[in-house]
Amino acid sequence: QNMVASGSIGMDLNLNGLAMTLENTEYEPEQFPGLVYKLPNTRATFLLFSNGKIVCTGTRSEDKLKEALNKLIKTLQALEKKSVSRKRSKKSTKKSHKKRKNKHS
Repeated sequence: QNMVASGSIGMDLNLNGLAMTLENTEYEPEQFPGLVYKLPNTRATFLLFSNGKIVCTGTRSEDKLKEALNKLIKTLQALEKKSVSRKRSKKSTKKSHKKRKNKHS
């Protein structure tokens, strides 16, 4: 028995970024608008869409489905935090460069 579930995770997704960052993905936006993500160490495969809609297939029980969904959300949140911290460090680097330029003028 194979379960299929769909829903929304309530966050927009950068599918290009996810395709470059996550392993076990397939993303060809010219062919299909969703990213296919095989969650490691599970039977779960997710279709992820940029608007946060998801489809999960491959799990065999509701408990395994919930477990896979929790892993997916933790993975996405961890990537989002890394992305935010990278953006902040780039901004602070730019600001420090501007300050140095102004001191030398």
